[in-house]
Amino acid sequence: MRIKITGSEQGSIPSETVVTIATVEGPEEVVVHKSQASSESVEAGLIGWKGDRALVELPRETISGRWRVWIPKEAVA
Repeated sequence: MRIKITGSEQGSIPSETVVTIATVEGPEEVVVHKSQASSESVEAGLIGWKGDRALVELPRETISGRWRVWIPKEAVA
């Protein structure tokens, strides 16, 4: 599964990028390997759906320390 990103910037090393994703609680930043992200989306694992939101597991921990986040249906790429 891929989820849309709302922003992207260079990571601390050339092979990484920092992406921003929309969650139901607000934006989250996660540092990923460049191969896991495109200019529009990032890989994530689908855990399940609850109504119009999905619980996803991210490829790496977010800056705030989360591995799993709820995203709105509109954030699915």
